[in-house]
Amino acid sequence: MSEPAEQPQGERVDLVTADTDGDGRPDIWVADTDGDGKADLFELDTDHDGTPDLTMVDDDQDGTPDRVVNP
Repeated sequence: MSEPAEQPQGERVDLVTADTDGDGRPDIWVADTDGDGKADLFELDTDHDGTPDLTMVDDDQDGTPDRVVNP
């Protein structure tokens, strides 16, 4: 079994956050981690505990996640 790939490095800027269950905490995050202003990191909090459960990385920034990284 291979090790999971590392997430993109750089200063993270959340471009979009959304609270889908109305508890006042984000459940969806869309972020830029390499400073180019384009989304390359997508995170979902599926159990609504305030911590991402699923992280998807779009390495080529074409709008489609290329890999999934579990935190």
